[in-house]
Amino acid sequence: RSSDLYALGVCCYEMLTGRPPFSGPNFLEQKRRRLYAPATGLAPRLPPGADALLAQALDPEPAGRFASGAAFSAALDALR
Repeated sequence: RSSDLYALGVCCYEMLTGRPPFSGPNFLEQKRRRLYAPATGLAPRLPPGADALLAQALDPEPAGRFASGAAFSAALDALR
């Protein structure tokens, strides 16, 4: 479940910014070090809280990610 929620975070980031969070070549190291541009820097019209939501979704540690799809969905709804 945790890896699916991570993948959902990657897809969400790409949908909101128009590019994937990690460009390689060392994707794993970029993931571990959270080396991605803040989404609001690429899409300034995103609502406040978008960067924090994506940071949680892209947390390299499974325990730091959303606990469920419902929790992820609720966080997205709260951005409105």
